[in-house]
Amino acid sequence: ATVLEFNPDGSGRRIFARDLRNGAGLTLHPVTNELWATNNGHDREGVHLPPEWIDVVRDGGFYGWPLAYGFSTWVDVSIEEYGEALFPLTREDSLDVASMQRPAALVPAHLAPMAIHFYNHDLLPPAYHNAAFVAFRGGHSGAVIGYKVMALFSNPDGSDARVADF
Repeated sequence: ATVLEFNPDGSGRRIFARDLRNGAGLTLHPVTNELWATNNGHDREGVHLPPEWIDVVRDGGFYGWPLAYGFSTWVDVSIEEYGEALFPLTREDSLDVASMQRPAALVPAHLAPMAIHFYNHDLLPPAYHNAAFVAFRGGHSGAVIGYKVMALFSNPDGSDARVADF
């Protein structure tokens, strides 16, 4: 998937970020106004791989699919469908994978993060101010039960992130 950017009148279409597999939830951070997303991984590497992620979507960012996941981890090209689709690999492919940045948060495979919402109200304790709530639906092959909400606590730029069931 790509994240496209347009001018308000619909002109000026450009690719903002590329090679997300399934950026399901998108939202803007209330402090930085940066775009954040949740991403669902692929299905062929078993119940524990690949981890899914929550991160800032950066201008010009490369997010791996179909070559890699997580933090510059190549997909298993010994899986016939991947090997056939990806070979021959190019120098550009290697440079793209090497350019991947560490996601703010990785969560278990097939947990299927869907929606993300940053909380900026005062009903919950102060620790939750600007924390993200992420809704999960769980997948068909996951080792972790889905259908839950997790809280993601991080600095506004996504650093020092930690997640916990809410």
